[in-house]
Amino acid sequence: MFVARPFHHEGIDELFRMKHHPKPYDSIKDLLGIEESDDALFRTFFTDEVPAPYPRYEGSGMRTRYFGHACILVESRGVSILSDPVLSYDYQADLPRYTYSDLPDVIDYVVITHNHQDHVLLETLIQLRHRTGTIIVPRGGGSLQDPSLRLVLKRIGFRNVIEIDEMETIEIEGGALTGLPFMGEHSDLDIRTKMTYLVRLGSGSALLAADLSWLYGPLITRPLDRKVDHSRRLSGSNYERGIDIVNRFRCKEAYVYAMGMEPWLKYIMAKDYTPESDPIIASNRLIEDCRSRGIVAERLYGEKEISITYTTRERMSG
Repeated sequence: MFVARPFHHEGIDELFRMKHHPKPYDSIKDLLGIEESDDALFRTFFTDEVPAPYPRYEGSGMRTRYFGHACILVESRGVSILSDPVLSYDYQADLPRYTYSDLPDVIDYVVITHNHQDHVLLETLIQLRHRTGTIIVPRGGGSLQDPSLRLVLKRIGFRNVIEIDEMETIEIEGGALTGLPFMGEHSDLDIRTKMTYLVRLGSGSALLAADLSWLYGPLITRPLDRKVDHSRRLSGSNYERGIDIVNRFRCKEAYVYAMGMEPWLKYIMAKDYTPESDPIIASNRLIEDCRSRGIVAERLYGEKEISITYTTRERMSG
């Protein structure tokens, strides 16, 4: 079944809003212009089962939930922040995980670290558009290898898109959100649309530092000399760089994430790690080093919840 409607069509928001706010079937059918020949199939997408209500976080501190890969939900009593939304659907599986059902009714801020398909997934973003207050993206873009995220998102129907620069701070309820330099090399190309985020809520904080690097060969119009090609940095983060972040921020807890290990990332990332894979070896070494010094450390997979009070500082690095 194919519905020929642009991404910014109001019917798309209305369709996904109906997951929690029911409306008559005929209203969405008419709004999307569903043909009678597709009616029987389209009806199968709906249910009269009422979804469970979302229990808002009412703690006195800050709660961080890992939804898989680079998707992190940070909540205080007054604000919610979701990074790089790539979410699993609700289906029966052995792997414990958070899904769309575990998101607040209103997401105050969505932050995007950089413009790769495992961090800017339209399949997820479009479903969350109607419940998103503001999207914050890195300032930059305007070239083939570095398109403007702000222009892309506004073109597909997001109304409130804000760009942030390195070391720039946006005040939010109960705290602030600061853009920090991105560590990934991006193969030495002039990629400026990239950012890590320091979230401060009360006296608690979380550093959302996702990702490694990327191969841009298909975007280069002329073949590179082999010597030049091999000189381009594509190593990304490793043990030395990771432990340097832990040491500089004097982390009490450190979590490795954004490795693309979850099953719902399989067809996006095409990664198949083994115990001999460099990222596994490097992250194991970082975790062992941290634990030997009394630092809580873990490589995240599936789901993880971290609740802290305003007397504890939390850092997340990956």
